Amino acid sequence: MSEYLVMSKKLFWVRIPQVMVLSCIVFSAFGASAQAAWAPTQCGKEPEKPTLDVASVERYNASTEKFTAYEKAARSYYACALKEARQETAPIMNGMKTIHNRMTENLNGLNAKLQAAHKKLGGKK
Repeated sequence: MSEYLVMSKKLFWVRIPQVMVLSCIVFSAFGASAQAAWAPTQCGKEPEKPTLDVASVERYNASTEKFTAYEKAARSYYACALKEARQETAPIMNGMKTIHNRMTENLNGLNAKLQAAHKKLGGKK
């Protein structure tokens, strides 16, 4: 939690959590892109969900085969999509880590300066 010195007629502290400031930065950075639908471009077409028919033993058996084939295709597609998503978001997350570290360093430095000034000016918490 950061403490900022506010000077008027008296010295007093206003507490503002750094986490809230950084959360606002993160949400504003991801806000625009989160609204757009994303789909992988390197994984082919998403497998279509099969229609199952369980009205008879023969149809049930055919449906289990459809299900098994769909499950295999869905797992493969999902693994490909996940890999692509991780590759695409890695630069964004690295950028956000850089921003987070810079903002934290700035806030800590400013807070230290204000605390030193508060102590020098004889303020009380």
